[in-house]
This record gives sequence, C-alpha cells and structure tokens, in this order.
Amino acid sequence: MKTYGKGIAAVAANEENIRNQLKRFGFALDSPETVEILIRNLAVAHVLQRAERLYRVIFGSQISALKFLNVTGPKSDLDIQPFYEKARRKFPKFYIGYSYEQWRGFLIDQQVMAHDSTKDLFHTNQTGKDFLAWLVNEGLPEEKGG
Repeated sequence: MKTYGKGIAAVAANEENIRNQLKRFGFALDSPETVEILIRNLAVAHVLQRAERLYRVIFGSQISALKFLNVTGPKSDLDIQPFYEKARRKFPKFYIGYSYEQWRGFLIDQQVMAHDSTKDLFHTNQTGKDFLAWLVNEGLPEEKGG
C-alpha cells in the first residue's frame, strides 16, 4: 500500500476528524456501508477539486462558449469561434501565438466539451454541464480574463 499523504500533519488531523465523525454517527469502520459512504465522499471531493482546478485555468471566453453550447445544443466551429475572436480582440497580447484550435482543444482536453466527428459539431458534455452547475452553485463569475 502506498503511503500517499502519510506523515502530513493536516492529513492526519483530517483522518482523525473523519474517524470521530463516523463513530459519532454510529458507522463501524469495517462495515460495507461505511466503505460506500467513504467512497462516495471521496468521489465528491475529487469532482469538487477538479471543478476548482478547472476554474483557476479556464478563460472567461471558454466558459461563455460552454454556456452557449449548453443552452443551444451542438454547434459548429463557425458558431463557437466568435467567442475566441472576441477574447482575442480584448486581450491581443495574450492571444499572440494562442490559436483557436488550442483554445478549443483545451475544452476538449479538460473533457467539458466533446466533438461529434460524424456531424463535425461540438457540444457541452455531462462533465461540462456539471462544471457549469458548480459555477452557479458556488456563485462564481463567468467573467474572467481570456
């Protein structure tokens, strides 16, 4: 078994808090129900961490494009590219050497937008929809640089 996090005081304190909470709620540490609860909580933590990390690096123009796709459904490059062009005009120095394909590719690489190659259309996938819902729930602004 790997020792990921072992020896880190904050991790040890959090582990102790979790054990205490489980005991307080009457969950045995060796029960299948407790394992399921811990797996679900870990999955939630991963989803939230991924959304927070993505929000740190995604551009406002990319969020706008995702929202557009979420509302309108699958669209072509011709429909999406204006979001890039508007940001490129607003931040010309930043976009020197950063192409539309890279901008669009980021959304695909982050698995928040998908491409239907048979129809050559792009759409917000479930991960993208979940990210947009997280933005709303957290009250975070769409307006960001880029």
